[in-house]
Amino acid sequence: LEQGGMKTSLFTFFVFIGINIIVCALYMHKYLHIAALFRESNKPVTSNDQSLVKSEVIYNVKHNHGYTIDHRHLATTSHVHHDDRFPTRLTQNGVDFTTEEVVLENRVNTHPYTFIINPIDLCSSTKTSFGLLILVTSKISNYIERLTIRSTWGSDATVFNNEGDVRLAFLLGYTTDKSAQNMVLRESGVYADIIQENFLDTYRNLTLKSVMLLKWVSEYCQNVQFVMKTDDDMYINIPNLLKMLSMVFSQSNIMIGYLFTKAKPNRKRRNKWYVSRSEFPGGVYPNYLSGTAYVMSRQVAPKLYQISLNTNFLTMEDIFVSGVLASKAK
Repeated sequence: LEQGGMKTSLFTFFVFIGINIIVCALYMHKYLHIAALFRESNKPVTSNDQSLVKSEVIYNVKHNHGYTIDHRHLATTSHVHHDDRFPTRLTQNGVDFTTEEVVLENRVNTHPYTFIINPIDLCSSTKTSFGLLILVTSKISNYIERLTIRSTWGSDATVFNNEGDVRLAFLLGYTTDKSAQNMVLRESGVYADIIQENFLDTYRNLTLKSVMLLKWVSEYCQNVQFVMKTDDDMYINIPNLLKMLSMVFSQSNIMIGYLFTKAKPNRKRRNKWYVSRSEFPGGVYPNYLSGTAYVMSRQVAPKLYQISLNTNFLTMEDIFVSGVLASKAK
């Protein structure tokens, strides 16, 4: 009986191992296809091969990733400005902006960057005002996250080809990996919802991404009523959000989000949210909103952007924008 029980246990064990091996193999097979999508040709996207790129990306997504895309959801590509030149080296005070993370302790944020990808028709496609622009900060490599947003909660914008009362775009920095950068150009060619500047896309540069948001809204989106900043790992309930915004529709110069009060800087060097005393000498941060998602009325963006150009850089983007800048702007 003992030998029989042992044989049964061994048989069960090996069956379990076999099933796990099969599952892992299927999982790897799926995501190797996803990785292959990012290893596509280094050929830059041009106006002459937009249709080819669109078909190629749709094929990859449909047949390799298990997603389906309705052609009606694809945004127009005819008015997306792509700067085909890869960024030349930008330096300021010895800092190389295009190959290193920005380290600007005790330095004013002058934001000396230019747009590589700029969907200039995102707001100007209609001259009348519209309700809400959602700008999502995203990593270069997070293609699947962006695709998921477009097909789930972001479909409130994409279903109307980004020309309705709710519109959506993704904010990216730059990568020195030309293959990955060309993949971003291809993605922009299909969806026309990527905004990109030529600073290095890293976690410590998130503040630059938020300042880019303020700059873009100030220069290219003066006919929107509210702007939301959020991240690509968040789920936004747009109907509830619009219902809430309808209650403050007549107000201006407001910011809305989850409020933090009396927060203190983290002085532990190995901590993800470490802030040195030279970067922020105070003992308590000004009240600020969680960077996971916050909303501002349109009048706020240009005010914060102008103030940012004369304010010492802070790597904690939510504290910098909705705390330090908002406090200075009263």
